[in-house]
Amino acid sequence: LSKIRSMKNTFAPINKVPPDVLTLIPDYLEDGERDRHLIKLTHVSRGWREIFTSCPSLWTRLDCTNVDKTHVYIERSSSSPL
Repeated sequence: LSKIRSMKNTFAPINKVPPDVLTLIPDYLEDGERDRHLIKLTHVSRGWREIFTSCPSLWTRLDCTNVDKTHVYIERSSSSPL
């Protein structure tokens, strides 16, 4: 069932938006809400999760209030400046 749903999702109009355009979405989020919404974007679909988690520049703003989350952000930011 999940494979069928996944295949069906690949044909949804939103999935025709190029990844580089999708990664611009966080630029339009308010700073105070950016972190929460960025996490939500990674939960939309497997494809979106892959796109957003593989874009290092999105994960460079650290708040350091949660050690585990900070480690994940540092890992995802790769070699991008923090």
